[in-house]
Amino acid sequence: MENNLEKLEKVLISELDAHTSLLRSGYEFNIAIREENIDKIDRQRAIQDETICRIEKLEEQRVACCTLLARSLGIVKKPLRLAMLFEKMERPWRERLETVQQSLKEKINELSNISGSNRILIEEGLRMVGKTFSLLQQAGRKYAAYGERGQSVTGPARQPFINRTV
Repeated sequence: MENNLEKLEKVLISELDAHTSLLRSGYEFNIAIREENIDKIDRQRAIQDETICRIEKLEEQRVACCTLLARSLGIVKKPLRLAMLFEKMERPWRERLETVQQSLKEKINELSNISGSNRILIEEGLRMVGKTFSLLQQAGRKYAAYGERGQSVTGPARQPFINRTV
């Protein structure tokens, strides 16, 4: 059982590190959005994708560790929660693991806040793009003289207004 507890602690600490990395990337993503730095946004997106995959694998490992611990502690109730395991653990292990779990919860809450902020920034940016396209569509034929790709379209020669005889 001691070995399983150590494994669970390592997995929880790894999850905490991964969430810390994801949080750091979330802040960098926020700055990149504000700076309109597309390259930095793309880099942070890639980092976030990799980190999320790592977190998913760690969650699977955590579930496996918890299942083994639950069997060794005689817990058969489903769904299994860490709190159920903590009740049956010896005090030193319970305190160590609860500390890591609490830190993990705090990181997740902070991550939720920055993700919400990033979502709002992205939605505002998309709304601006939508409004811009809407305005261009409403202009209709007004800007047709520019043609495709911004090139001027040659048309019939126009007579100047000033040098015309009436």
